[in-house]
Amino acid sequence: MDTFQRLNIGLAVQSLGCLVVLAQAVSLRSPPLVAFLGTVASLGLLVSSRVYSLNKEGFPFPSPTKTLSGAISVLMPRNGPAFMYSLLTVMFAGMAMMALGAKPGQPMVIYGGLSGPMTVFMHRATGAGMLLMTLVAYSLKDGADREKLGATTFRWLNLGVACSMLTMAAHMTFDWQSGLLVRGTKAATMMTTQWIAFMWTSYMYIAGESKAKAQQPPPAAA
Repeated sequence: MDTFQRLNIGLAVQSLGCLVVLAQAVSLRSPPLVAFLGTVASLGLLVSSRVYSLNKEGFPFPSPTKTLSGAISVLMPRNGPAFMYSLLTVMFAGMAMMALGAKPGQPMVIYGGLSGPMTVFMHRATGAGMLLMTLVAYSLKDGADREKLGATTFRWLNLGVACSMLTMAAHMTFDWQSGLLVRGTKAATMMTTQWIAFMWTSYMYIAGESKAKAQQPPPAAA
């Protein structure tokens, strides 16, 4: 499976996850929120599924054998950068599971206090997004295995992960209502993962940009 097929699957999984989370959040009763997120998630699911089907030969779903082989390959990186992306893949998957497992009346990962319906909804929606980030990290691992991280696609993926992780880390580092640092083992683990992911993908984006510029032919003499 090539990178673009994998990314379209990731977008479809995220969109479907958001629709499921939205269906569970009936207690919010916010028509504008339901309409906006429902429309965005539905369009994301339709477009990604259609694009995937146009670029997929044969059976329209990923092969179970190849999917299992790909999952196992996460544990067998071929070089240093691939090892880092394998680590991020596992970390992002763990973050997704923690966020999707949010329940009403239980302490959340982000805040130490009990959560309301909106906080539970945002945690679960973030978990759906982290499923996409997991597949992005795996795609970067695959690119690192093939030593293709200097390609435009992988440079943009590194930049996207870096921006996403910086946004999440900035939001989680402080409880913006109280102005205090967020505490708790789960929150500290997730924040550490986000800062590591931000620093690594930022470095790889800059390295990829530098390599691409170095490979450009010199301008023709006047």
